[in-house]
Amino acid sequence: MKNRVYTIYKKSVIICFILIVPLSAILYQDKNNQINLFPNMIGTEKIDSLNNYILSFGKNNPDLRMEIGRKCYELSKKENYKFGLLQATYNIGASFFHQSYFDSALTYYKEGYKYANSLNNLDWKMNFETNIGQVFSNKYHFDSANVYYSLGMESAKLIKDTSAVGYLYNSMGAVYWKKGEFLNAIKYYKLGLKINREQGNYNRVARSLNSIGSSYWNLKNNILALEYYLEALEVQKYYLGVISPLTLNNIALLYLELNDIALAEKYVAEGLKNAKLKTSILGEGYSYLNMGDLNFKKKKYNKALEYYNKAITFYEKLKDKNGIAQILNKIGEVFLITNQLKLAEKKFLEAYEISEVNRLKLTQTESLINYCRILLYQNKNSEVRTNLDQALQLAEEGSFAESKLKIFELKSEVYEKLKDYKTAILFQRKYVTLKDSLFNEKRLHIFSDTKEKYEAAEKEKRNSELQHINEIQILELESQEKEKLYVIALSIFSLFVIIYLTYLNTQRKKRNTALQKANNEVKIINEKLNETNKLLQKSNSTKDKFFSIISHDLKNPFNTLLGASEILQTDFYEMTNEENKELIDLIAKDSQKLYALLENLLYWANSQTGELKANRTNILLNQSISEIVVLFSSSAKEKNISIDVDIPESLIIVFDKFMFSTVIRNLLSNAIKFTNVGGKILFVARELNGIIELLVIDEGVGIEENNLQKLFDESSDYRELGTNDESGTGLGLILCRDFVKENSSKIEVSSKVGKGTTFKLILEKPK
Repeated sequence: MKNRVYTIYKKSVIICFILIVPLSAILYQDKNNQINLFPNMIGTEKIDSLNNYILSFGKNNPDLRMEIGRKCYELSKKENYKFGLLQATYNIGASFFHQSYFDSALTYYKEGYKYANSLNNLDWKMNFETNIGQVFSNKYHFDSANVYYSLGMESAKLIKDTSAVGYLYNSMGAVYWKKGEFLNAIKYYKLGLKINREQGNYNRVARSLNSIGSSYWNLKNNILALEYYLEALEVQKYYLGVISPLTLNNIALLYLELNDIALAEKYVAEGLKNAKLKTSILGEGYSYLNMGDLNFKKKKYNKALEYYNKAITFYEKLKDKNGIAQILNKIGEVFLITNQLKLAEKKFLEAYEISEVNRLKLTQTESLINYCRILLYQNKNSEVRTNLDQALQLAEEGSFAESKLKIFELKSEVYEKLKDYKTAILFQRKYVTLKDSLFNEKRLHIFSDTKEKYEAAEKEKRNSELQHINEIQILELESQEKEKLYVIALSIFSLFVIIYLTYLNTQRKKRNTALQKANNEVKIINEKLNETNKLLQKSNSTKDKFFSIISHDLKNPFNTLLGASEILQTDFYEMTNEENKELIDLIAKDSQKLYALLENLLYWANSQTGELKANRTNILLNQSISEIVVLFSSSAKEKNISIDVDIPESLIIVFDKFMFSTVIRNLLSNAIKFTNVGGKILFVARELNGIIELLVIDEGVGIEENNLQKLFDESSDYRELGTNDESGTGLGLILCRDFVKENSSKIEVSSKVGKGTTFKLILEKPK
């Protein structure tokens, strides 16, 4: 039996040898034939023909392209033919690039770039600048990549290659995307999208739309992300006939975030199927990565781990360091949630090292945050603080707001464990403030993008109208030419033609009169609509202000009250009397702030509905202000601020007593807030030309001139923290404005940065 198997094996080897040898000879002969192309040509003509032949290879057959490229290089050296050297170095560099030997590609591209510069060949300069930028981008040298992309952009604009400009905008967007700077990425992707649309390059249009959607998704703006993904899908279906597995997977991710598991699974499965049909390495890797996310969401952690490990093999083939670092973080999260802390720590540190080496600040920050979670489980609080400080520095350098949110939350948790409740509450406040800010920023992005799309649609509409008018004008000109020919050919009927033209002219005048009348009516309607629009804008500003205060400023004091009271409730007997008193003082102080805010909010709401009317009476100015100063004496004492009242006792004004008290209280509260410790506040009044001027002068930080006009505008979001980080809503000054106006008086403000602010009230005397 053994001898029989050996005989069969031996025969198989001989048959394979007989088949392989001729086949190898054929392939070798074919390769030699290709290298020895254009045998009847010599010199520069042969070099140009060979170079142009292998330029058409693209990504295909890099080995043959390399061999012929080297032959062209040698021939060009012998002939001292610079243009031949330029093309040969480009082909050799491209061959290395498509095999992912980026350092070798860079060497040849830079040599070719020198030849392009010496020949002042702008087309080839642009090609080399673009390809050198691509090499640096793939090597994660982002600043160098953008330098060469910018040079390529200048060259492309000089030779008026609009298609290349669109490609370079997309390439610059991709660099910022890799860096995690998604707002910059969106900016450049949109510039590329505009040009690609104008060029009718729907393949690039689809890529731009998909990339913009991905950037919005990373900014947690799911509404806009889905809109751009679906538009990309539409372009792929109707213009390209091929659906990208990346777009399908991106849509799946959105549905996963919206907890629609069924739809997410459907799109991931379709994405994987498409990727396998197209033999797309990135498509398959991305599909397996998203399958891992799906199973993680379903709490099937072993399955998630299996798919993450599959995905990482594809990203390693692509040498995508950013993708590898992200997947390592995800694997670490699986180990963390299954309580395998050592394995989780190992994966997070691997992700951190890859990110640090390749200058991937976003994944570096996320890896460090994940590592801190491990340290927190192990109660290594001092190490957590050190690493979180480093993570915060990275997040601030890269403007990674979502990462900062996680860092503030972890810092609050650490300080609570250390029983430093005051600092814990401080970071809890920062967390809430940033979360609200991100929500508002997200609304702003939606608004600006909607506005941009509306303006683009309007522009397209206007172009269509102009085109239509142009067609009408062309038709009219043709008609006039025909009329002229008709008049010349049939002069005998000239009288009838003149009568006919006169009739047409009369009718035209009638139509013009009717059109003019219609235009006037439209103008009147537009004016009325503009007035209505202004009223609606004011109403919207008031509403937005009201809801902003309720959702943001009203919530913050409650967060403090809830946080502090919860700590008192749980840790009262474990804390010292001094710590308990500190928290009680904090509750009392924030309760007073909350009461003042609610009071202002209710007064302002009443003033907006017109229910609050002034009941004007005579008021002794000195007495009224002195009483209010007494109420604020404790607040002033905390900052060692002196308040002086320099007002004659005989001065009397006419004002609603309640409204005047509200105005003075708001002005004094602001003066204390923005005055430094040890400063002064002064009330001065004087009688001038039958009126009374009341000045509220502080020695505070002052206000920049361009911000003064925002103080009394409810549509403005301008706010400043006080000298002790006291927050405010801006509502007090708007209330002052409305109450002063209701009492037929005026309020003015002047300020110098670093020297202080003066509010001037112009008040009426009794008649």
